[in-house]
Amino acid sequence: MTAGSAGNVVAIREADYQYGVGVLYLRVERVDWANPVRYENEPWLWVEGVQVTARERRSAPGGC
Repeated sequence: MTAGSAGNVVAIREADYQYGVGVLYLRVERVDWANPVRYENEPWLWVEGVQVTARERRSAPGGC
């Protein structure tokens, strides 16, 4: 996942998030850049947002 601004829709690959299957399309509300978490010796960021559908992501501002 690349960095995005709040309100942008990002595509997160299955390998880049923990619980789920397939690509996750997320309208980003907040990224906790200040507190990365170590998981399997890799830095992970806490990202909050709303999951959107493929149709919604195409019409969203900053959509992927």
